[in-house]
Amino acid sequence: MRRKKLIINAIIMTFSTIIFGFISMFFRVYLSKKIGPEGMGLYQLIMSVYIMAVTFSSAGIRIAITRLVAEQVGKGNNKGIRTIVNKGCIYSLFFSVLTSIVLFYGAEYIGNVFLNDVRSVLSLKILAYSLPFIGISSCLSGYFYGAREVVKSVSAEILEHLLMMAISIAAITIFIDANIENICALICVGMAVGNIVSCIYAYILCALKTRPLSRTVCCSNYNECRISDISKIAFPIASSSYIQSGLRTIEDILIPNALRMSGTSISASLSIFGMIKGMALPIINFPAVFLSSFATLIIPEISEAHSLNRNKMVNFIISNVFRITFIISIFASGVFIAFASDIGMAVYSNKDIGPIIRILAPVIPIMYLERIMDGILNSLNKQVALLKINLFDMVIRILIIYFIIPTKGIEGFILVIFISNIINFGLNMINVLKTTKLQFKMFNWVIKPILCIGVSVIIASFIG
Repeated sequence: MRRKKLIINAIIMTFSTIIFGFISMFFRVYLSKKIGPEGMGLYQLIMSVYIMAVTFSSAGIRIAITRLVAEQVGKGNNKGIRTIVNKGCIYSLFFSVLTSIVLFYGAEYIGNVFLNDVRSVLSLKILAYSLPFIGISSCLSGYFYGAREVVKSVSAEILEHLLMMAISIAAITIFIDANIENICALICVGMAVGNIVSCIYAYILCALKTRPLSRTVCCSNYNECRISDISKIAFPIASSSYIQSGLRTIEDILIPNALRMSGTSISASLSIFGMIKGMALPIINFPAVFLSSFATLIIPEISEAHSLNRNKMVNFIISNVFRITFIISIFASGVFIAFASDIGMAVYSNKDIGPIIRILAPVIPIMYLERIMDGILNSLNKQVALLKINLFDMVIRILIIYFIIPTKGIEGFILVIFISNIINFGLNMINVLKTTKLQFKMFNWVIKPILCIGVSVIIASFIG
């Protein structure tokens, strides 16, 4: 029964993640045709600050609530689940409201000084209103995943995405002559409304589900959850997320400026930034939607098995996740190398995107595995180790951006992506193998997928 539910949840997550991926990809393609590479560069700058604000509002809370709820579900301690959710919401509100205030009143300074583009200010102020709702939603989502109520979390996310896209497209269609600044602001209105409505919907679902839990008989040895218990899990994860998000934001701010220092004009540097970060990388990351469900679902499964000292089960789950990740990532890498130009023209009608996709394609397996290992290390209570790795990665990336991009231009930008992902992957893999005592299965994980995919490509080419 347990395995059946896991499979059902995996199917639901995979299906929903694919839908989200298509929605996101469709929306990016739509935007690129409306505002062009320069507009995509501005949009990406705004999103960089927004993602950092979202990180400060909600980082760590979903994983913390997922782990705490999953542990109590595994031990039969149902009474404390409602307490965990309530205190998790209090924890989330504190950080999200504080971040919202800082973003709203600091929007002009951030836009003028850090982003060096006044057109970003209005969008940042609009997005500030959504942060408290995002914090609460993260907590509620953690409960749904920990209680294996995946479909409820997924339905809330679907509602959010559809509302965001529908409102944004409708607004852009109505105000068809709007400039880049106002188009970005209209998109942000759609995002804010989507987040607010989705949060209210998730809260109603959670309230209906948790209401009877206080009357459920629980184990007598249950110790009531405290906010400090949540923070012990959430804060190290959040700190790591702060570093990652801070790195991306600093990177997104420094890269256009570094490109200008290499002799590129302001408009061209923003266009290059938009083509790589806003257009090529989303295409490359699109196949990862097939893995996102595993990355989310393995957290409660590994956490519960790890808390019960079921080491063989932990290794079994990790080994299978690695195998699936290698198969999908190696296949995706091969497809992008072979058909980069066709994909770039088909999706964006832009011949400059194809060469960028082909150059970045070889790093795809490392990028995908890096994401998976973040979830695994969090599940194994290795948040501090992950924090150290991300801190080291941040230093390396900033140094390369600062010293290499001004002299190498776009080549230096691409070098940042390669070096950072390789370092992060290597250190994460060492930690996973060391913690689990798992052996790196080169033949099963790497060589076998390469051989199978290679044979398939040869046969397909011969038939074609």
